Amino acid sequence: MTHRKLGLAFGGIQRPFTRLPNALHLGPTGARLWATYVHTRPGMEGSFEFVHKINIPRLFSISIILNGKPLSLELKSHMWYPSHLETTFENNGLSLTESKFITWDDCAVDVVEALNLRSSPVSVSLRVDYGYGPHELAPAPAWCFRCHGETVYVRSGVTGTADSVLLAPGASAKWTVASALAFDANDAERSLRRWLNQSDPLDVHISDYEAWFDGVPKFACSNPAFERMWQYRWYLVRRNLANPARGHIRHPLFYEGRGVKMALDPWNPQGWEFSKLIPFSTPFHILEARWHSDPSACFGEILNLADNRQDDGLFRCLYIDEIGGSYTDFTAWSAWQLYLVHPDRQWLEQIAPEMVRQVDGTLKVFDDDADFLPTVTNHGSTGKEYQPSFFYKSGYPDRP
Repeated sequence: MTHRKLGLAFGGIQRPFTRLPNALHLGPTGARLWATYVHTRPGMEGSFEFVHKINIPRLFSISIILNGKPLSLELKSHMWYPSHLETTFENNGLSLTESKFITWDDCAVDVVEALNLRSSPVSVSLRVDYGYGPHELAPAPAWCFRCHGETVYVRSGVTGTADSVLLAPGASAKWTVASALAFDANDAERSLRRWLNQSDPLDVHISDYEAWFDGVPKFACSNPAFERMWQYRWYLVRRNLANPARGHIRHPLFYEGRGVKMALDPWNPQGWEFSKLIPFSTPFHILEARWHSDPSACFGEILNLADNRQDDGLFRCLYIDEIGGSYTDFTAWSAWQLYLVHPDRQWLEQIAPEMVRQVDGTLKVFDDDADFLPTVTNHGSTGKEYQPSFFYKSGYPDRP
């Protein structure tokens, strides 16, 4: 997969967020920052997450002032790409196009262009309001919040003229609006300046984003649908790549998913989320992602588990500030398969003792009849919750 080809493979489609009306998917994710969805209006509004699910409703909103009056904009079209989202709004002789994306260094960027469709000049200006509540604005472009025991710093800004610009018929004006988030204020400012100082931030971002896919093995066959499926599978691997580098998760890894089974109320994420380290899915991540030329996330996911192994030997679900439950899994075998592809002896020697303890712990906790097959006494430990075959064989409903 070379630069720009990923978007051509399965991008350029409409992709609404099915749980809500007037909401869209945003494909790219940062090391810590991503969006569950974005609203169909200018700016970065919707539900934004940092490390784990938070439901930040707004990083910034954008309004257009046309000839001195606020302009109500209506969504005309949108196009989803793995690397970014393109939206077009139009009303009263003015077209507004956006290219929205999130960078790996956790900056939410919106490249905005206003085009005069009239036959006479118009005066246009951009108004930007910053986070953080659905009805509450941040006091300044620089603000912070607390989550998972940490302070997160937000730094925002705009490039382009702050004054009204007179657009002749057919003329356009462009702005870049961005918000960067980090655990360190200087890191947030550094990321913000990097993207505001780009002459073509979208082009730079697409190059950065698709460079990761250069490490994906090539696959070709006679069926284009299978080739497209191959590319989309690797998009999903990249979408779940993360690197909180904090607390219990010090190494890069793959989250089980970015989807949620929880409420979308602003700043109040109640329910179950998959954006964490879940050991049940670890071996599946490893077996798939081991074929990438960069094994750091595969190595890192296992190191995170090993660093936080409990006294019973089992690997646990991990947030940066919390250690959760365990599953039956085959992480040790997948680690060996990873080593066969990427034979890093130092890494193997580091994790091998923890793999032994994990296997011994699994047999001790789950193999009560010593036949080397885990005894499934709870459907949750298998990772296949509520599977009908489990209940059929377990004596349900007498033994629910």
